[in-house]
Amino acid sequence: MSDIRSVVRDTKRAEGKMSDAVAFEARNMLEELMKREHRGPADTWTAARDRKARKIGLEPSYAKRLWQRWETMTDVSGAAYRAIRNAYELECARMDAIADHYDAATKELLHEVDLESGPRGNEGGRLLDRPDVPSSAAPVRRAGR
Repeated sequence: MSDIRSVVRDTKRAEGKMSDAVAFEARNMLEELMKREHRGPADTWTAARDRKARKIGLEPSYAKRLWQRWETMTDVSGAAYRAIRNAYELECARMDAIADHYDAATKELLHEVDLESGPRGNEGGRLLDRPDVPSSAAPVRRAGR
């Protein structure tokens, strides 16, 4: 006969606990990481989740548990949360670096076009003097910052 007490205890919830927020946050970070890992129509979300779990050092079975049971989980393993959080922060830093590269390339192209075009009669001629084009010294603002 199997002992089901641990399973029954695992599904009981205490509303408003910090662990509920941690499970929600870990599941959302795992979902974003999984979206980046997905290879397209021929790939499955389960395969993407398991591949990403292995890459970040998380057991695929724990990633599956977090994915399917995050609403009823009363706690998230510290090692699992740390692995997901570190991978998520690295992915965010990578995306920020890509965005900074594109911003710099766009500003450089605008500057080249501005130098080539010169004055244009009534328009004033300078693309970079327009209010909707940020100066190269202006900090780039993105969502969440």
